[in-house]
Amino acid sequence: ANPRNAAAGSLRQLDPKVAASRQLDLFVYGLANAEELGIESHSEALDYLQALGFKVNPERRRCANIDEVIAFVNEWHEKRPQLPYEIDGIVIKVDSFAQQRELGATAKSPRWAIAYKFPAE
Repeated sequence: ANPRNAAAGSLRQLDPKVAASRQLDLFVYGLANAEELGIESHSEALDYLQALGFKVNPERRRCANIDEVIAFVNEWHEKRPQLPYEIDGIVIKVDSFAQQRELGATAKSPRWAIAYKFPAE
Protein backbone atom coordinates (compact mmCIF):
# COMPACT_ATOMS: atom_id res chain seq x y z
CA ALA A 1 0.00 0.00 0.00
CA ASN A 2 1.12 3.55 -0.59
CA PRO A 3 1.65 5.78 2.49
CA ARG A 4 -1.73 7.52 2.16
CA ASN A 5 -3.66 4.23 1.93
CA ALA A 6 -1.72 2.74 4.85
CA ALA A 7 -2.56 5.77 7.01
CA ALA A 8 -6.22 5.71 5.95
CA GLY A 9 -6.45 2.01 6.77
CA SER A 10 -4.89 2.63 10.17
CA LEU A 11 -7.46 5.31 10.98
CA ARG A 12 -10.32 2.99 10.00
CA GLN A 13 -9.31 0.37 12.56
CA LEU A 14 -12.15 -0.45 14.94
CA ASP A 15 -9.70 -1.12 17.76
CA PRO A 16 -7.99 2.16 18.77
CA LYS A 17 -5.05 0.18 20.17
CA VAL A 18 -4.29 -1.14 16.69
CA ALA A 19 -4.38 2.38 15.24
CA ALA A 20 -2.19 3.71 18.07
CA SER A 21 0.35 0.92 17.56
CA ARG A 22 0.99 2.17 14.02
CA GLN A 23 2.51 5.41 15.35
CA LEU A 24 1.06 7.71 12.71
CA ASP A 25 2.44 11.21 12.35
CA LEU A 26 1.63 14.04 9.97
CA PHE A 27 2.78 17.27 8.43
CA VAL A 28 0.07 19.94 8.11
CA TYR A 29 -0.16 21.18 4.51
CA GLY A 30 -2.96 23.69 4.45
CA LEU A 31 -5.12 26.19 6.30
CA ALA A 32 -8.82 26.64 5.56
CA ASN A 33 -9.94 30.24 5.11
CA ALA A 34 -6.35 31.53 5.30
CA GLU A 35 -7.23 34.66 3.34
CA GLU A 36 -9.73 35.67 6.02
CA LEU A 37 -6.70 35.96 8.32
CA GLY A 38 -4.89 38.23 5.84
CA ILE A 39 -2.67 35.42 4.60
CA GLU A 40 -1.92 35.76 0.88
CA SER A 41 0.04 32.62 -0.03
CA HIS A 42 0.43 28.94 0.70
CA SER A 43 3.96 29.44 2.04
CA GLU A 44 2.73 32.21 4.34
CA ALA A 45 -0.04 29.90 5.61
CA LEU A 46 2.50 27.18 6.40
CA ASP A 47 4.70 29.68 8.25
CA TYR A 48 1.64 30.76 10.26
CA LEU A 49 0.73 27.15 11.11
CA GLN A 50 4.31 26.47 12.18
CA ALA A 51 4.26 29.54 14.43
CA LEU A 52 1.10 28.13 16.06
CA GLY A 53 2.99 24.92 16.85
CA PHE A 54 1.73 22.67 14.08
CA LYS A 55 4.20 20.33 12.44
CA VAL A 56 4.92 21.41 8.86
CA ASN A 57 7.55 19.90 6.63
CA PRO A 58 10.83 21.73 7.29
CA GLU A 59 12.06 20.65 3.85
CA ARG A 60 9.41 22.62 1.97
CA ARG A 61 10.79 25.09 -0.50
CA ARG A 62 9.45 28.01 -2.47
CA CYS A 63 10.85 27.83 -6.01
CA ALA A 64 11.21 30.86 -8.28
CA ASN A 65 11.10 29.02 -11.61
CA ILE A 66 10.65 25.63 -13.27
CA ASP A 67 14.37 24.84 -13.13
CA GLU A 68 14.28 25.16 -9.34
CA VAL A 69 11.18 22.93 -9.22
CA ILE A 70 12.91 20.24 -11.30
CA ALA A 71 16.03 20.42 -9.12
CA PHE A 72 13.87 20.10 -5.98
CA VAL A 73 12.03 17.05 -7.36
CA ASN A 74 15.34 15.41 -8.31
CA GLU A 75 16.78 16.17 -4.86
CA TRP A 76 13.81 14.50 -3.16
CA HIS A 77 13.96 11.53 -5.49
CA GLU A 78 17.58 10.96 -4.44
CA LYS A 79 17.02 11.36 -0.69
CA ARG A 80 13.71 9.47 -0.62
CA PRO A 81 15.25 6.11 0.41
CA GLN A 82 16.89 7.71 3.47
CA LEU A 83 13.77 9.47 4.77
CA PRO A 84 12.40 8.33 8.15
CA TYR A 85 8.92 8.24 6.56
CA GLU A 86 7.47 7.07 3.26
CA ILE A 87 6.52 9.35 0.39
CA ASP A 88 5.20 8.46 -3.03
CA GLY A 89 5.70 11.85 -4.64
CA ILE A 90 5.67 15.62 -4.29
CA VAL A 91 2.85 18.12 -4.76
CA ILE A 92 3.87 21.25 -6.66
CA LYS A 93 1.62 24.27 -6.08
CA VAL A 94 1.29 27.87 -7.20
CA ASP A 95 2.05 29.82 -4.02
CA SER A 96 -0.14 32.92 -4.41
CA PHE A 97 -3.79 32.47 -3.41
CA ALA A 98 -4.76 35.22 -5.88
CA GLN A 99 -3.09 33.28 -8.72
CA GLN A 100 -4.71 30.05 -7.49
CA ARG A 101 -8.15 31.70 -7.75
CA GLU A 102 -7.30 33.00 -11.23
CA LEU A 103 -6.25 29.53 -12.41
CA GLY A 104 -9.32 27.85 -10.93
CA ALA A 105 -10.02 24.14 -11.04
CA THR A 106 -11.46 21.39 -13.19
CA ALA A 107 -14.23 19.14 -11.91
CA LYS A 108 -11.54 16.83 -10.48
CA SER A 109 -8.59 18.95 -9.40
CA PRO A 110 -7.11 22.43 -9.09
CA ARG A 111 -5.24 23.86 -12.07
CA TRP A 112 -2.71 25.40 -9.67
CA ALA A 113 -1.31 22.14 -8.27
CA ILE A 114 0.13 18.94 -9.65
CA ALA A 115 1.07 15.72 -7.91
CA TYR A 116 4.37 14.34 -9.18
CA LYS A 117 4.57 10.63 -8.36
CA PHE A 118 7.94 8.94 -8.05
CA PRO A 119 8.50 5.71 -9.99
CA ALA A 120 7.54 2.62 -7.98
CA GLU A 121 10.41 1.10 -6.02
